[in-house]
This record gives sequence, C-alpha cells and structure tokens, in this order.
Amino acid sequence: MLLLLRVPSCRYVAVLARLHLNTFKVDGVFPVDWTNPMAAAAAMVQADSSSGSALYLLASLFNHSCEPCVNVTFPGNDGTAVFTAARHISAGEQLFISYTDTEQDVDVRQEYLAFAYGFRCGCPKCRDDIEQLSKGMPLHPH
Repeated sequence: MLLLLRVPSCRYVAVLARLHLNTFKVDGVFPVDWTNPMAAAAAMVQADSSSGSALYLLASLFNHSCEPCVNVTFPGNDGTAVFTAARHISAGEQLFISYTDTEQDVDVRQEYLAFAYGFRCGCPKCRDDIEQLSKGMPLHPH
C-alpha cells in the first residue's frame, strides 16, 4: 500500500532552504595517475571524481565569522569533515567557522554571504574593514 502525504509547498521550501544553508560542498578525486597529465585531467572530469553536498549534524550548528576559531578540512578525500582549532579557544567561547573565503575583500565577502546565506556579516573583521574603508584608509592584512 502506497501512502501519500500532502506537504504544503511552504514547508517543503523551508526544509530545502535549511538543507541548502547547512550543507558543505565536498569534492572527492579518487586515485589519479598524476604522472600522466592528460589521464589525470580526464579522471577529474569523468567518473573517477565526484562533487556533492554533505550534511553534518554537528557542523550545521556552527555560525559564521570572517575570523573563525575553527577550520574545516576534508583531508581524507572521503567526505569526512575534520574540525580543528584555528587559534586558542577559551572555555565557553562560541565556535565559528567561515562560510566564505576570508582573504577576499570585505565587499566581496558581504555580497556573497548576503546572496548565499541571507545575511551581512557583522564580525569584528568586517566591522573593522568597513570602518577603515569609510575613512578612506587602505585595508591592512588581518
């Protein structure tokens, strides 16, 4: 017996939006013969590589900062996410990851976050960069 449930479209859209906002892009390139550049290039665009999204329950709880205290990497090339401290983290301090390339200019970061995640970042790095730009000062490296 097939049971069909009616789900209101607004509920469906809300679930998809949450999935979109809480997934990580994961690229996997499987064993490639790097001594043969043509074969390596072919392997990366054919069935020997993959790209997709993954939802990690605990990772979806991290908020964004352009000065994250936690780095996210995928070192095993198998979709396993590894979270490491980017600096000393005090007991009780909120953990942040970056949702964007923190080396980009503040206007690029702000536009990307507004488009992809629906917010403008207000982290200390962004506030400092915006203040410096408003005074006509060049940005200093962070």
